[in-house]
Amino acid sequence: MKNPKLVAELLLQATIEFETDERFAEFFRYNTLGVPLAYFVTQNSVTGLTPNGENILNDTWVDFCRILKVDPELEWTSLEEMQLGFMFEEDEDSE
Repeated sequence: MKNPKLVAELLLQATIEFETDERFAEFFRYNTLGVPLAYFVTQNSVTGLTPNGENILNDTWVDFCRILKVDPELEWTSLEEMQLGFMFEEDEDSE
C-alpha cells in the first residue's frame, strides 16, 4: 500500500457510493474492521497505523480492487478512475 491516507479516502468514497449496492454487499459484510478504520484515518482520528492496522487497511483495499478488477498496486487517484473498467465490464455483461 503506497499511500494509506489516499487508500482510506478512496475506501470512504466507495462506502458512500456503494454501501447500498448489492454487488458490494459481501465486501461490506466482510470488511467490518477495514471500512471503519478507513473512516478514522480520513478524519485524522488515527495519527499513525500499527503494522496490524496497515494490514487490515491493505487487505480491505485489495478486496475492493478485486471487485473492480483493478490492480491494487497502481497509484489510483480517484474512484472514478478506478470504476472505468468496472463499468465497461458491466456493459459487456448486459449485451
